[in-house]
Amino acid sequence: MSVPIFLPLRSEFKERRPAEMDQLEYGSLIHYLLQQMFEAYCAEEIAAMSKETLIQAIQEYIAIYVNMKLGGSEDKTKRFQFVFRRIADSAHVVIQHIAKNFLKASFSPLVMNYL
Repeated sequence: MSVPIFLPLRSEFKERRPAEMDQLEYGSLIHYLLQQMFEAYCAEEIAAMSKETLIQAIQEYIAIYVNMKLGGSEDKTKRFQFVFRRIADSAHVVIQHIAKNFLKASFSPLVMNYL
């Protein structure tokens, strides 16, 4: 008797697939974030930012990137959005590290190019 009740529910299950970007897309996003951050802020400003402020700025640029390259996030799954939040968490470490290295070397990029 209970089988007809559970079969319709089971038919709605979808295979769980990882919500990941391929390496090429990930690299493009990281390069985009580097360009945007170092055009908007100097290395000293980035190095002095709190983790929360830096992640917030990165998330804003990720939202722009998703709208520009991936058609927006409105129709994307929660897992997709989670992956991009995780990218912001790891990208802040890379961007702050590069900014600190720029300061140590007294280097500041003059021109950045993102295609």
